[in-house]
Amino acid sequence: MTFNSGIDFEFADCDSLLVELEEQYSYAEVDDFKLNRLAAESLSKEIGHEIGSELFCRRALANLEILNNETKLNSIRSLMCVLQGGSHISPSEEGSLDQTPPEERKKRSKEEQEEMNAELIHGIRVGCYELVKLEGWGVLFNLLIAESKAIKKDIPNQKFRQVLCRILYSICYTVLEIVRREPAPSDPSDWWRIHRNFKDELADHSEYIAELMDLLVDAQNVTTSPLLPLKKMSLLIWKLALTIFGGFDQALTIKNKKRISHGLEPIPNAMDTVNKLTPVIAPIDVMSLNDDDNVRQKVIIFRVESSR
Repeated sequence: MTFNSGIDFEFADCDSLLVELEEQYSYAEVDDFKLNRLAAESLSKEIGHEIGSELFCRRALANLEILNNETKLNSIRSLMCVLQGGSHISPSEEGSLDQTPPEERKKRSKEEQEEMNAELIHGIRVGCYELVKLEGWGVLFNLLIAESKAIKKDIPNQKFRQVLCRILYSICYTVLEIVRREPAPSDPSDWWRIHRNFKDELADHSEYIAELMDLLVDAQNVTTSPLLPLKKMSLLIWKLALTIFGGFDQALTIKNKKRISHGLEPIPNAMDTVNKLTPVIAPIDVMSLNDDDNVRQKVIIFRVESSR
């Protein structure tokens, strides 16, 4: 182990919003952004309403009840596009989220990049609150559970269900991460009501965590090649626990209340002690890094070739 007191790291419940949202994605999903955009543009053209509008989201949610697999997948991709800021990004002929040449992207100043990030986050937040307002969270989460349970039995359609589940986990994670956070004072007034109602309803459904944990254990034990996205499942479980039971500070408060009620002394905040510890850097596996590099290069090459 290597000790480094100068490492830039902070122990906390979570990181910044953009980092938390990016954490769920992998290199294997780089093409999903374009496919999601194309599906959203197709639905928008079909119904004559803008991507991310209330009627757009209503139709996409209603289409989830249709048995046709292609319609269901395209509707889920359309919703994912909304939650990737699609309603606040101008469409292009190729359906790409960003047509700026690579050399121009490198020239962006820090201020320009921050402004673009803020615009992107605003679009994602608007989409998340719109879905929750339309009671879409319950529909999407129940569908996620149903599809996760059915994937083992439906051998002929396993590939389709894997894609469906991957996107559904991303949607549920994004909505949860956005709406669980308190709205800003400048946000619409009804966002506070939606935020409180959302957290209150989740507090009555702690069984969501148990259901996901059962699925996670089952996915790990059944095969060496899991059918479900384990990382996304773990992240969703963590965010549900954080939303329903609270973070470190809330846990400390609950614990001390219990101790006092039983005649015991309150305990200090363990995070104060942890923050004083010297960060430790684990040994780096060079071979793993090389493998990751090769995978990343293949992905980039694939993206370049597919865009020609």
